[in-house]
Amino acid sequence: MHQGVESVRSDSMNPTELKKEITQLEQEKEQLLTKINLFKNKGNQADFQALLEATSKLRKEQEQDARLNEKERELTSNIEMLEHQLLSIR
Repeated sequence: MHQGVESVRSDSMNPTELKKEITQLEQEKEQLLTKINLFKNKGNQADFQALLEATSKLRKEQEQDARLNEKERELTSNIEMLEHQLLSIR
């Protein structure tokens, strides 16, 4: 049990890393908004709509990929914990 808690703690990002990542994501968001506005003003509406749909699909796929990766990490961790418990019982 204690090792499981320690494993979760060691796998978690520390607050400083999380703050840096949040700042970076906010900067990327601002850059994307700027690019979107430039594209809206420069391109025609049909091109913009096609690009918007494609980027939306890409984002959804990336989010799904991230969820699946997280689930894989959780399951791997659970397997390791259960294997350890099984070995300690024997």
